[in-house]
Amino acid sequence: MRAAELAIETPSAGRFGAEHGRVEDPLPKRALLRLMPAPRRQRLLGALRAARHRGDAVECPCCESSFARFLPHRGRAEAKCPRCGALERHRVLWLFLERETDLLRRPGRMLHIAPEYALHRRLSATPGLDYLSGDLDSPLADVELDVMELPFEDASFEFLICNHVLEHVADDRRALRE
Repeated sequence: MRAAELAIETPSAGRFGAEHGRVEDPLPKRALLRLMPAPRRQRLLGALRAARHRGDAVECPCCESSFARFLPHRGRAEAKCPRCGALERHRVLWLFLERETDLLRRPGRMLHIAPEYALHRRLSATPGLDYLSGDLDSPLADVELDVMELPFEDASFEFLICNHVLEHVADDRRALRE
């Protein structure tokens, strides 16, 4: 039996990202999932994929890298950055923040609900931005929190990113009030 045919669930199956269904990962990736923390694992896998897909046909604004092409993701061709994993929505959000707002150029506190690796990496390194991320069950989040019951005083943050979250919340109106 080849390693790719083994049907072993990843440690996170049934938890983080479970709403997208069970994912069968190849044996080397499953080993990394068990042995290496999420941010470090993402950097290593991203570097390997970036080397494999090097080129200059497309550019990812989230990691500022160029590639021969973006990778397919969940049935969409050319959707995912080989290095940082940014999807279309992450790339367009980063471009919007960079070109249409002053968020990246002025000091303030930001809360990022359900952080995506590509955005988390860039925002947490932005000078002058006091960045905090939170989620119910994400290895990337700085704090564990429920978007329907945030553990912060009112008006604690100048900026908030809550991208691709409300469709997964039991009471979206309650989350919006928070």
